[in-house]
Amino acid sequence: MLTLRNNFEKYALHHELHLITGCVASPTIANVKDQTEAEVAMGYTMTEICDKFIEFFMYKKPETKDWRKLLVFREEWRRYREHFYKRCQVRIDMETDPSVKQKLVVLARKVKKVSHYLFSLEHLQKIS
Repeated sequence: MLTLRNNFEKYALHHELHLITGCVASPTIANVKDQTEAEVAMGYTMTEICDKFIEFFMYKKPETKDWRKLLVFREEWRRYREHFYKRCQVRIDMETDPSVKQKLVVLARKVKKVSHYLFSLEHLQKIS
C-alpha cells in the first residue's frame, strides 16, 4: 500500500511539473541567441517558464522534499536550471519588498542545493 501511495505521489508531482514546463523537449525557434525570450515550450519563453518554477517552488510546493521528487524525475530541469538561477537573480534585483527579496534569495539557494545534491547522486550512480 505504501508503494502505491509513493508511486501516486511521484506521478502527481511529475504531472504538476509537466504542466509548468510543457512537453516540448527542444526550443521551437532555432538559432536564437537570447533563449530567454525565444519560445521554448508550448508558447512560453524561458523567462515565463522560470517564473512558473519560482511560483511553483515558493507557493505550490514550498517543501524541499517535494522538489527532490520533482527534479530527480525531470530531464527538462537540466535545461532550465541555469536559466532559473539567473531569473531568480533578476527578480531579486528588481524586488522592492525586502521580505519577498529574502524569500527569493532563500529559494534560489535551497533549489541550488537540492539540484546539486541530486546531480551528484546521479553522477555517482553513473560511475559505479
